[in-house]
Amino acid sequence: VTCALLHYDFGLTVDLPKDRLCPTNHRLDYVLWIEDISTQRIFPLSTQIRLRSYWTVASAIYPPMGCRVSPRRAFYATDIDAQSLAHVRANIAHNDLQSRITLVAADSKGSIFGPFESKHDTTFDLMMCNPPFSSSDEDIAQSAAAKKLASNAVSKLKA
Repeated sequence: VTCALLHYDFGLTVDLPKDRLCPTNHRLDYVLWIEDISTQRIFPLSTQIRLRSYWTVASAIYPPMGCRVSPRRAFYATDIDAQSLAHVRANIAHNDLQSRITLVAADSKGSIFGPFESKHDTTFDLMMCNPPFSSSDEDIAQSAAAKKLASNAVSKLKA
């Protein structure tokens, strides 16, 4: 059903692996919210808006939808799973989006920003992120145990 809706609504032809989580088209709400933010005169209308997309997963739902919603979008998408990255590469190529979606492999042991830290010549206008997906309680526990990096957020504010 998801493949049919993506094709009908967005002209996207995608292959979704059966052993990975399947996105729903309600992800469009997030894409449209980003579109609303970017059209509030923050960016000149002629500017290409460059977004980082973290945890792309096998479907890479946000970058292709974003490209179809706005011709100004260019995405730099990351994931840590080699099989997911292979599916994403194929879907990007099949939909002729290589010029607008750059796929970057991330290291599960490094910083979430790692793939972009070496790209000093690249600036980004916005960032979007998939929520963490889990297929079971065991998957959640393993994911939590693997997280060894401290939070990037400020933990205490000084008065």
